[in-house]
Amino acid sequence: MDDFNKKISFSLRLTNDISISCMIVDGRFSIEYSDELNTYSENLSHLFDEKALLSITKGDWNTGLYTGTVEAQIDNLDVLFDYFSVQSEQLPSHFILAGNNQSRGLLVQPLPFADQAKMTKIDAELVYLSSQLEAAKWHEVSTLYNHLARVITQFKIEG
Repeated sequence: MDDFNKKISFSLRLTNDISISCMIVDGRFSIEYSDELNTYSENLSHLFDEKALLSITKGDWNTGLYTGTVEAQIDNLDVLFDYFSVQSEQLPSHFILAGNNQSRGLLVQPLPFADQAKMTKIDAELVYLSSQLEAAKWHEVSTLYNHLARVITQFKIEG
């Protein structure tokens, strides 16, 4: 996100009326989830059935907000976000979660004119570096990846 006026939210509506909602607005992150998730004792993959949905809203108040929704029958979040990008006709994207840390990850969304050979090499390096992302302190994260891209603008998201 390159502007504090931009909004983004992720909403998972799962089986048994369980929902999870994450939002970044004005550089602040928030998450809300159904209380039933605290006591849910079955395998989490059972929540991702034919009734489950993933919605992602993005945009800003000046240009408008866009919401895409897809079925969420995939219990692997990075694969689910990849699936979302294909189904919602976004630029091809690749989500890389940071090792076992399901709260950190990267979104790689190359522009249409990107060199595919270079993107394949960069993608492999990002997967390799994801294990370092898992344990890195937040102020160290940008130094892990600064050799792979040119930073144009940068903002801090407070949680």
